[in-house]
Amino acid sequence: MIIPWGIPDELCKQAKPKKRWAKKEYNILYAGRLSKNKGVDIIINALTLLDKRVKLTIIGSGDQLENLKKITIDNSLKNRVKFIPFQTRKRLWEYFKNFDTLVVSTKIIEAFCLTAVEAQAHGLPVIYSDIGGTKDVIGKSGIIFKAGSHIDLAAKINSLLFNFEALNNYSKLAIKNVKKYKISKTKKLFYDISAEIIKNY
Repeated sequence: MIIPWGIPDELCKQAKPKKRWAKKEYNILYAGRLSKNKGVDIIINALTLLDKRVKLTIIGSGDQLENLKKITIDNSLKNRVKFIPFQTRKRLWEYFKNFDTLVVSTKIIEAFCLTAVEAQAHGLPVIYSDIGGTKDVIGKSGIIFKAGSHIDLAAKINSLLFNFEALNNYSKLAIKNVKKYKISKTKKLFYDISAEIIKNY
């Protein structure tokens, strides 16, 4: 039996589709650790194939920070990529309202990706790589791309770029998806399976 992690019930209760989208620029967010496995370099490289109105904000800290800044400068993207240090969860939630899409670019494995579900709770469409648990957690409520391929990622971002009908649709699907991940449901599943194990011990 697989018991998924969850997000606070209060966040689920407040979850609503996003209604306002940027019309002059398209704002992408990555939030998480800056390690090789997270594949943030893929997002930066995808930016080289996209309209100059597409901007990227990277929130997080890690051993790849300087390398990612170098890739940004080498590709002449300094004016399109912004780096923000690690933020607390509730502070991160405040940032979500400023973006059009969250990208999860993990290369090898991702167990649940709490940030993706939290972003969905704020109505953000999620584009994610086809690996690990993320594929099971987000499923058809987001857009999947081939892990490690900045070309495929760019194509998937283009499919949403100023496409307000698609953005609204994925925002609604996101809200529907998060309802499955209330932390109270997770707690009950843990309790039930623990009780069953104790009973049969």
